[in-house]
Amino acid sequence: MSKRKPVIDERQGVLDFMKPQKVDTHGLGIRIRQAMSEAIRKSGMDRKDICTEIYKRTGLDFTKASLDEWTAECRDRSCCNVSEDTKRSWGIPGEVIPAFCDVTGDYEILYLISGAANHKAMRGKEVVHAKIGQLKEKITRDQQELKELEKALLEGK
Repeated sequence: MSKRKPVIDERQGVLDFMKPQKVDTHGLGIRIRQAMSEAIRKSGMDRKDICTEIYKRTGLDFTKASLDEWTAECRDRSCCNVSEDTKRSWGIPGEVIPAFCDVTGDYEILYLISGAANHKAMRGKEVVHAKIGQLKEKITRDQQELKELEKALLEGK
């Protein structure tokens, strides 16, 4: 006897697409530190000036030493063998990240964080292409609605 092939209904879908994706934070701390160091270097600003500008934007006061700690490679937990239950935190506070990016003019940290969370922050022309796509979809929906209204008008005579 031959085995019958199961019938697959097109409405069934594929379970692989429905599984939540794992958030990849492996090495994120190191990449953020490298991105911060690069942003500081590219900005051409002194670290004290960056701290001053962040203070003006957030009201959070910290020193150049804090900025140095946030960018130091040896401060990463994997590099220092610091236990997870420690009270010391070497990472940049979340409320400072937008101000840091604005001051330095470099948004790589935000791209890293959104990428680790399985999202995509768009850059440059990607934003324009996305907006064009949205407008085309809106035009298509409006044209469809117009056709339906015209059809209803003709049928109503």
